[in-house]
Amino acid sequence: MRKRLLPFILFASLFILADKVHGASTQYIKVYTDTPIYDFIADDRVRVGTLLSGQTFPLLHEDENYYYIQFGNDQAFLEKNHKVELINQAVHDNDDTARKNSQSTVITTRQTVVYNSISSNQKGFAIINTNIRYPIVSVNGNWLEINFGNRRGYIHKKNVIDDYGVPVLMYHHMLRDEENKMFKNNSMVISVNAFEEQMQYLHKQKYRTIHLQELEDYLNKRANLVGKIAVITFDDGLLSSTKYAYPILKKYKLKATQFLIVSRIRLSETPFDPDSLQYFSAITMKNTSDVFDFQHHTYNMHLRNRETNVPFLIEKSFEEIQADFMQGQQVIGKHHKGAENVKYLAYPWGQYDEKTIQAAKSVGITMAFTTETGNVKIGDDPFLLKRQGIGPRHSMDDFIKKLNGTYTEQSPSKNGADPLF
Repeated sequence: MRKRLLPFILFASLFILADKVHGASTQYIKVYTDTPIYDFIADDRVRVGTLLSGQTFPLLHEDENYYYIQFGNDQAFLEKNHKVELINQAVHDNDDTARKNSQSTVITTRQTVVYNSISSNQKGFAIINTNIRYPIVSVNGNWLEINFGNRRGYIHKKNVIDDYGVPVLMYHHMLRDEENKMFKNNSMVISVNAFEEQMQYLHKQKYRTIHLQELEDYLNKRANLVGKIAVITFDDGLLSSTKYAYPILKKYKLKATQFLIVSRIRLSETPFDPDSLQYFSAITMKNTSDVFDFQHHTYNMHLRNRETNVPFLIEKSFEEIQADFMQGQQVIGKHHKGAENVKYLAYPWGQYDEKTIQAAKSVGITMAFTTETGNVKIGDDPFLLKRQGIGPRHSMDDFIKKLNGTYTEQSPSKNGADPLF
């Protein structure tokens, strides 16, 4: 009998020992003064909150200069100094890693205290800064349960607004009023003055702009974002966005993405002609890469069947579409960051079917954009992402509503886009 019990006792002892070792391996950060925490968002070091004096938080990891804790859907960091130390036991009792964040997020409108409970003897243990997107776990009356530093916390609804998503702005062509003779009635050609007014608004309101990799990280819960964030995109790769948009974007320190019709990339530059549609050259790509990232608008499928008007991305076979995508990736990659970084697609005229989506996935594309009106939220299908098209009919009030995700517009019809684009 003893021989039978011995293996069981040894196994149980090892299990208990392992459990103790695991428990002992958990370290906590203790702060002895109100301590700022940061994250890198849109290439900037952003102060996202404060840990209140005397509080402890489970440590995620550390490097030479910083300690890292859970924050939002990712992490934040604090500087190592004499007012912060690592300890092996927490002085709080609200650790919570079991309850996961929902798909819903809010944006803080003021500095927001995070409390340990919603009872009468609640105590604050941290602060989330103004203009921070933060995921919630659940709603409890006027309180929102959140996960902060792997501790269960509560913030009041009065300090936040609902998050209507990230605006992905969509532009095509722009001209000065006095030179716009051929495209006056085209719904996708805006004036240079209107574009500058919109970019000036973003700058004055302290919006940050991001490239699509940062948006993808956010949607996959690998990054945090501030509330005032926007993605700027241009479809087709028209030369007007180099002549006019590029210097304006640079002036206001904004960045944007160009979705290129790859077969139309020129080998050499040509003089600008406002009466025709001209496209990026390889030289132009190189000279504007400090502002623009370059992504996919198909190699040569920005076309329709002349008889049926059906877009090529719907008419052509899986193999033909796949080959087109691969060819485009190779060409863009040759001139900009490598083919493996061409991961994002804008469907011509917003047209696609399941075959198109599967072809995109097969070549490593991870996000694709339609022309349907709306902002982008966590939980959206990454191959059916909406955008906010900007045309000459949109006022500044419309533009602001598009940023906020409150603009409503009838979705384009199957063949509703201007044929020139």
